[in-house]
Amino acid sequence: MGPALSRRDLLAGVCAASLASTAQADGALIPFGSAANHFVLPTDAAYRAALARHCDVLVAEGAMKWDIIRAKREDFDFKHGDDLVTFAQQHGMQVRGHTLVWCEANPPWLKSLTTAADAELELRRHVERVVTHYKTSIRSWDVVNEPIAEAPRNSMDLRPGIWPSLLGERYIDIAFKAAHDAAPDQQRVLNEYGIEHATPRDRLKRAGLKRLVYDLKSRGVPITAIGLQAHLDGAEEIDKEGVSAFCRDMTRAGLDVLITELDVNDMRLPADPAQRDAIVTAKTRDFLDAVFASCRPKLVCTWGLTDRYTWIPMWFKRKDGLPNRPLPLDADMKPKSMMAVINKRLTE
Repeated sequence: MGPALSRRDLLAGVCAASLASTAQADGALIPFGSAANHFVLPTDAAYRAALARHCDVLVAEGAMKWDIIRAKREDFDFKHGDDLVTFAQQHGMQVRGHTLVWCEANPPWLKSLTTAADAELELRRHVERVVTHYKTSIRSWDVVNEPIAEAPRNSMDLRPGIWPSLLGERYIDIAFKAAHDAAPDQQRVLNEYGIEHATPRDRLKRAGLKRLVYDLKSRGVPITAIGLQAHLDGAEEIDKEGVSAFCRDMTRAGLDVLITELDVNDMRLPADPAQRDAIVTAKTRDFLDAVFASCRPKLVCTWGLTDRYTWIPMWFKRKDGLPNRPLPLDADMKPKSMMAVINKRLTE
């Protein structure tokens, strides 16, 4: 038996149009993407080949965050992001930008900002400069990343950081308006995690995100899409009804829905790789089923493609010392059952 067909093999000859178009028609094939690690992309040929084989879209895992682009206040360093764009273009892939505003991954000099006026000036300057630089090569940005508190006390709780501390919730309006002014035709995404499970925290985060979206829409803030990160916990149940209802509400509000950072945390799952992979696959299927029950997302993107390169062990290392297996390809770049579930859903 020959090697299993990749996502891009399945698409060959089926659809000549760009799969990453934000004007994707209902019923069109949904693009698959992955975050790309700019540290290893230049040195690992097998990794480059896997990205080119399986992905329609790449997203910058770290290359376009503030601490990389603006280590110094007056300098904008686009080298790593430009390298990623070049690689994607060479292999016929689209690129998503991540992220224009986040309360993490910021350079130390941001702490020198002490007034709302200075914060707004630098925020606008950064967003407009970065979006303009990538205006012809990036069609979709995570404009604001993770605005809701990690463990909210109520639906009004924002994640703490330099921007809400100086500007309040208004920092979100500023970022989206600046992104729109720089490139009105781009997709502008509000990206959030921790809303997928049947836990009190996830339900409250989901309510907070919905409240925020409705507030932004009521003020005319130019948000066009919601990003569901989908960092799933393999030991928790997916809140299928809650996820479906949320996606339905976002669609009715006129927003596209994207799955932006899918992976499955297997820290608390059994040691046996086959059993673990089966649970990871089942959680992926449950989540996708919940989303697709009420909408067709414009993208499904995993946060990394291969178990060789994943952020999971940085924070969720297994106590038994075994390597984590949260992604569609194993550490040898071979597709697992998680990849098959994704491919099946996206090509239906």
